[in-house]
Amino acid sequence: YGHTAIRYYDKESGEDLAINYGTFSFDQSYFIPRFVLGMTNYRIGVQPMDAFLSQYSYEGRGVTEQVLRLSAKDKEVIYEALQNNLKPENVVYRYNYFFDNCTTRARDMIVNHLHGKVVYPPADQDATFRSMIHKWNDKDKWAQFGEDLLLGVNADRKTTKAEQQFLPENLRSDYAKATYNGKPLVKETNELLVAETEVAAPAFPFSPLSIALFFAAISLVIMLFSYRKQRVYWVWDAALMLISGILGIVFFIMIFSQHPCVSINF
Repeated sequence: YGHTAIRYYDKESGEDLAINYGTFSFDQSYFIPRFVLGMTNYRIGVQPMDAFLSQYSYEGRGVTEQVLRLSAKDKEVIYEALQNNLKPENVVYRYNYFFDNCTTRARDMIVNHLHGKVVYPPADQDATFRSMIHKWNDKDKWAQFGEDLLLGVNADRKTTKAEQQFLPENLRSDYAKATYNGKPLVKETNELLVAETEVAAPAFPFSPLSIALFFAAISLVIMLFSYRKQRVYWVWDAALMLISGILGIVFFIMIFSQHPCVSINF
């Protein structure tokens, strides 16, 4: 649902860099199992800004830049913190989708090194982790269904302002309305790249609920046939046990995942 990077631009030296906390490789050993169990290590990535924009342009993605109203001392401290973060012993971190991701890392790198307090607009009192990510795929009921299968009760508690900023768009919106030392935090906003308009692929015509009702109806019919004829339809029973068994294995494995919002799943 987007990405956040820090742009460091030195007008005197011409150094123009994009620094982001969302770099990983699928070539890592056992990447998928480690990701499922919340044991994925991400890295800080640095690349020239023109290369960053070229990559996004190639992928058809947009880039919005917020130029922050910071003092020279603020910028110097942030730059030193970034330099320290780029040391080999600090470059890798344990990624967490909700609590420690590319957006929260970029936010903390900035606000934790300012000489003053950033004041954000009030938090959304009703926002939960589940409701926030559902807003981004409200037209894709199957994606929501997959999220609902995996997310447990901890995804339904009310969230704080800091927790709501795990989504890049939420942080961008908060920065646009935030103040720093009594002045707007954002000095100017620039649209560096406009996202290409996507043509939505035809959606699967049946919702998870309609499929579930259809499946339940078939089960009821087979159960009645089985009762009347006093025979067992073992192929159907095996399919039921296989599906529910696989789901049970997935839910059991997620109990041991380090993702904090999947373990308690009723």
